[in-house]
Amino acid sequence: MNTSPDMQVAETRASERRLRRIGLPVCALLAILFTINAWMAVSNKSITFDETVHAPAAYTHLRYNDFRMNSEHPPLWKYWAALPWLLDPPGDLRLEDPDFVTAPNGWSWAPNVLYHTPANDGKHLVAMSRLFMLLLGTGLLALIARFAWRAGGPVAAMIATALFAFDPNFLAHAPLVTNDVSFALITLAMVDCLWRCTQALTKRRVAVLALLCAAAVTTKFTALWLGPVVVSVLLIRATSPQPWRRGREIDSIASTTEGRVIDPGILRSRFARLGAVLVVCLVCGLVSYVVLWAAYGFRFNATSDPSLRANFDAQIEQALGNRIAMRTGITPRPEQIAAEPAGLAVHTLCFLHDRALLPESFLTGVVFVYANSFNRMTFLLGSISGGAHPFYFPVAILVKTPLAALALIGFAAAAFGFVRKSRENDRWLWTCLLVPFALLFTIAILSPLNIGQRHILHLYPLGYVFVGVVLARVIERQRPVLGIIFGLIVLLMLETITTFPNYLSYFNIAAGGARGGERILGDSNLDWGQDLPALARWQQAHPDRQLYLAYFGTADPAYYGVRYEPLTLGTDFKRIRPTFPDSGVVAASVTMLQVNWRREDAAAFFKMLREREPDAVLGGSIYLFDLGE
Repeated sequence: MNTSPDMQVAETRASERRLRRIGLPVCALLAILFTINAWMAVSNKSITFDETVHAPAAYTHLRYNDFRMNSEHPPLWKYWAALPWLLDPPGDLRLEDPDFVTAPNGWSWAPNVLYHTPANDGKHLVAMSRLFMLLLGTGLLALIARFAWRAGGPVAAMIATALFAFDPNFLAHAPLVTNDVSFALITLAMVDCLWRCTQALTKRRVAVLALLCAAAVTTKFTALWLGPVVVSVLLIRATSPQPWRRGREIDSIASTTEGRVIDPGILRSRFARLGAVLVVCLVCGLVSYVVLWAAYGFRFNATSDPSLRANFDAQIEQALGNRIAMRTGITPRPEQIAAEPAGLAVHTLCFLHDRALLPESFLTGVVFVYANSFNRMTFLLGSISGGAHPFYFPVAILVKTPLAALALIGFAAAAFGFVRKSRENDRWLWTCLLVPFALLFTIAILSPLNIGQRHILHLYPLGYVFVGVVLARVIERQRPVLGIIFGLIVLLMLETITTFPNYLSYFNIAAGGARGGERILGDSNLDWGQDLPALARWQQAHPDRQLYLAYFGTADPAYYGVRYEPLTLGTDFKRIRPTFPDSGVVAASVTMLQVNWRREDAAAFFKMLREREPDAVLGGSIYLFDLGE
C-alpha cells in the first residue's frame, strides 16, 4: 500500500518527536553512568604522578596567591580544583619548610604535605579535588550532547555522548587533578562558539569567544596554538562568497550604494569581512591578556613577598643546557651553558620577563615547557628515543581507542562524502570541526612532547561530535544502518566495562590489552603510579613474602600500607639499590621495565625481569616476579 507524501511527512515528524522524547533521558542516563563509573574506578587508585604536586600547588595559588609551585601549568583550572580545600583545609601546609621556600616546583615539598604530615589526610584532600575535576568531565559530556544535538539532532547527541561516556581514556582522566580534560572542555566550547560565529557574528558571541580564549590560555600553555585555529576558521569564513550575517549592534560599513539600501545585517564585501575578523582577533587578544594578568592577581612577582621569586633564570639555564645535551649527547658544563647562544625563543622570553610584560610565573612555566621539550624521552614500540615522533599519536589513537569506537569513526569517515552537503549550513559545521582538529593534530605530531595520549584528549570530543552528526545523517537516509550502529555501541560498552577499574592502563583488544600495551607505549598511557592499593591488597594476602619494589610514581607506597625494600628511590634512576635480590618477590612498575638503566648491574637485573613471565599483573601497571625463597 502506497502512502501519500502527507502521510510520510506526518510519520517523519512523529518519529522525530519520539526521538526527542528519548534523546534527553538517554543522554542524562549516559552522564550518570559516566560519572559513577569514573568515580568508582578512580576510588580504587592511588594518587598519580602529577596529582601529588598539582593538588597542593593549586591550594597555594588560591589561598595564598603564591604561584611558584607547579608554574608549568597556568592557574585557572587549579582554582577550581582547590575550591573544596577552602571548605576543608589541610591541617598543616608546611609553608616554613625549606622545600617550600627553595624548591619552586614543589616536587619535594608536595609529597611531604600529602604523605608525611600527620595533620593531613592526603587521600581525602586529593579526593575532594578529584570530585570537582570529575564535575568538569561530566560538563564536557553535557556540552558534547548539546553541540551534537544542535548540529544533528537527538540521534547525533546520543551517539556522540555514548562514544564519550564509554571512552576508557576519559573515564580514567576526567577525575584526575590535571588540566587535560578541562582543556578539552574549553576547546570544544570554543569550537562550538566559532560555529555560531560563522553563522552570525554578534557582540555576544564575540565576547564569549574572547572569554573562552582567555580561559584556554590560563588553563594550559598549549592553548596558545588555539590562536591560529581561531584565525584560520574566521579567515575561511571571511573569504567565502556565502553571505555572513552579523548582529544589528555591529555598525554597517556602508548603508547605501547608488540609492540601493544594503541590509545592515549582512557583511557583504570582503573588506568588511576581513575587517570584522581583525576586530574579533584584537578583542580576543586583548581580553586574553587582561584575564591572564587577572589569573595571576595582576602582579608580576610570583608571590607578594619580593624575596620569594619564581626560578625563571634557573629555567633559562636548564633550557640552554638541555639544548646542548640533546645536540651533543653529554651533560654540559656551566661554561658551555654560558657560551650557548640564546636563540630567538629565549631572547623573546627574557625580553618579556625583563620588561614585566607578562606575569613572572607564567613566563617561568613557558620556559619550563620549552626546556623540557629538549630532554623528553619517548617509549614507542619497544624503543626509547628523544625528539618528535610523527607516528606517536597515530599509534596511540589506534591502540588506546576501543575497537568499536574505531569502527564507528571509520564508518563516519567513509560516509562523510555522501552526507557533507545534505544540509545548507553544514559547510561551516564541518569547517569548524575538521579545521581545528587537523591543525591541532598536526601541531601535536610535530611536538617533541610524546609521553601520553592524554595530550591529545582535547581532539576526541571534536571527533565524537563529527561522528555523531555524520551517522545521524546516514540513519536519516538508511534506517537499517541504525541496527549496526547500535550493535557497535553495545560492543563499546562491553569492551570498556570489562576493563573496570583499570581505565588508565587500557589498551584495546587488538593491541593485546595492558600486557600488549607494555610493548607499545609507556608513561601515562599505562603506568602513572596508580596501582599502590592493588599492591597493598596483594601484600595483605601474602604477608610472609619479602617484597622488593621498583615504583614509578610520586606517591609514598608506605602511605598506602605497602611494606617493602626499595630497589629505586622514587623516580631518580641514578639512586638505586647497591645489590639486587635473588629471592623474594619483586614488584616493578612497568615503566621500570621499559627504561634504559644507566648502571650495568641494574640493566642486567631488569632485563632478566623483562624476559620472565610475571607471576601476576596488578591493575595493568605493577608486575610481580617471584624469585623464590
